[in-house]
Amino acid sequence: MIRPVCVSLAALLYVSVGGCQQPAAQEAGRADSAQSVASAAMEEVKGFSSADRAKVEARVADLNRMMAAGDMAGAMDVVPPRLFQTIAARAGVSEAEFRAAMREMIAAQMQSVSLVSYNMDMAAATPIRTPDDARTYLLIPTMTVMEVNGQRVKSTTSTLALEDEGEWYLIRVDDANQVALIRELWPEFAAVEFPVGTTEPA
Repeated sequence: MIRPVCVSLAALLYVSVGGCQQPAAQEAGRADSAQSVASAAMEEVKGFSSADRAKVEARVADLNRMMAAGDMAGAMDVVPPRLFQTIAARAGVSEAEFRAAMREMIAAQMQSVSLVSYNMDMAAATPIRTPDDARTYLLIPTMTVMEVNGQRVKSTTSTLALEDEGEWYLIRVDDANQVALIRELWPEFAAVEFPVGTTEPA
């Protein structure tokens, strides 16, 4: 029972943000500048304060560090705990058991998959209100280049940044099953249309 739900949550987790290399210094400089431009716009949206912006940027920075260190299992920390708890309960295991199974699965998958690069475009991630005006969220355009069996593929997706119990988390949102779970746990997203991801040779 654990294996299928692990695969599902793995997609929620790291395919959207994979990468084992930090961007070059020049790229990082451009990203910092772009984030500064976007920051002012972010603060103008209802329900998204400068403190919220700082939390999102810190979460992305933490993820960048983990990816640069190759700590794919550690990247589970960017996903809302509520997702782990829900899927673990449905699988009939404890959250701790589920997280352990996830770590094993990620380690096994990374033996045949190399995450080459990634980019989360914070400059394009302006805050949005849900249609019911109950929640503010961000959609961060995300590009990942992976090498699978000697072939490189590029995945262009969106990463959802949402607040849950006072903390901001990141979730990939380009799969129907993933979106269905998000809408179940956070009904405010019921009428939100998420972008469809694409995968192509790199």
